[in-house]
Amino acid sequence: MKISLIEPEAAGYHIFTKFPLPRLGLPIIATMLARRGHDVRFYCDGVARRSARDFRDILRSDLVGISITTSTAPAGYRLGRAVKAAKVPVVFGGPHAAYCADEALRYGDYVIRGEGEFPMLELVAALEAGASPAGIKNLSYRRDGGTVHEPLRPPLEKLDDLPPPDFSLMKGARRMKVYPLVTSRGCPRRCEFCAVTPLFGHKVRRRAPEEVASEVRRVRQRSMFIVDDNFTANRKYAREVLERLADFRGTPGWIAQVGVDVGRDEELVRLMKRARCSSLAIGFESINDETLAGYGKGQTRDDIVRCIDVLHKHNIWIHGMFMLGGDADGPEAAAETVGFAKKHNIGSVQFLALTPIPGTDLFRRLEQEGRIFTRDWALYDGHHVVMEPARMTPLELQLGLIKAHREFYSLGRILSEIRQFHWFAAVTTYYGHGLVRKWQRRKRDLLKVLERRSLARGKKRSLGLAHEGVPAGRMK
Repeated sequence: MKISLIEPEAAGYHIFTKFPLPRLGLPIIATMLARRGHDVRFYCDGVARRSARDFRDILRSDLVGISITTSTAPAGYRLGRAVKAAKVPVVFGGPHAAYCADEALRYGDYVIRGEGEFPMLELVAALEAGASPAGIKNLSYRRDGGTVHEPLRPPLEKLDDLPPPDFSLMKGARRMKVYPLVTSRGCPRRCEFCAVTPLFGHKVRRRAPEEVASEVRRVRQRSMFIVDDNFTANRKYAREVLERLADFRGTPGWIAQVGVDVGRDEELVRLMKRARCSSLAIGFESINDETLAGYGKGQTRDDIVRCIDVLHKHNIWIHGMFMLGGDADGPEAAAETVGFAKKHNIGSVQFLALTPIPGTDLFRRLEQEGRIFTRDWALYDGHHVVMEPARMTPLELQLGLIKAHREFYSLGRILSEIRQFHWFAAVTTYYGHGLVRKWQRRKRDLLKVLERRSLARGKKRSLGLAHEGVPAGRMK
């Protein structure tokens, strides 16, 4: 069969815009299908841009698979509708399709919920044989005027049953400057807002360390991103992987996502540095202990400070991720958080709005409380406020996020880094400064809508935009 697999790109700008990476579900599926003799093409819009798609070629496919997150769902649905109109079967996958299968079926013929590698192989086999898809676990589809949701299969226990992705199948693969590597799936934490554990579960399943090392030896990019939700969730396993990376001279510099508990294990941090770790992305989320408890993070402000100090001691760059808008956060939270980030010399940051992603405990709670005010999924990227915070207006939260980014990625900070000859920090801050300006110029209409919404809630004091550096009267 001829199969096209597509990962749409989210709209807007963020700190990783310059370093796009495919999520690994479709590349692995493409590799498995190609090994079975199918003619496979994989398009990742974030890497090769949408203009790289050959739409006429896509319409000559026997099946088109589209993987969507919540923020890419609108783009995926537009594509699915166009492909389906050409009488080409469409299958949706990815986290948003898993949580909103009935919605996705309005734009496609099938939905794969949960882990999709082996269900996709079974669906392709059924379609190739002209057989019914009935009985394929994880699959949703329409039959006899109704919707069928087949039961979910247990999560894949042996991740080594999946091949390393063959990125030669991806259009525009040469533009991928950073290599995405997975070592595990699942996370033991129970954060209220997390969309990963509903998909991959709380049990951490791991690849064999030697398999990870074997894949790393084939990496040709100069940088690598370990995409696990929490690479150090099991420190014993992390050590086994790190020891192999440290022993291989060709290991590229790498970035990973970890929890603040890495700061409790300085020996592990020392090994990470020896294994050529260049940066760690850490979900600090908040500096307010009450907010952290509400999120279910299982960490405190003191834990965050200790983690920062240990990583600085070993000269590891920190990308700190903060989520504002928790029920204990007031209008002052953004200013306090950026002050904390600057005081503790965090290298780069994201200040994100608490976002209720479908499938999460947070979404169910806020929906029950009537606090979600838009279902425009394109706004569900953490950069747009889509729900009513408990202790401030949506506009106060949105302006706080803009102001925090603007203050952190300021021209003054760029000059300060240059004066200290911190060239990487200066370039990173300059890049962030440009993104903030681009975002702000493009979102003036959104700010005006939030202002009207905030005023409608009966706020007595003026929440005009001009005093926050967003010129009033320039919303077009």
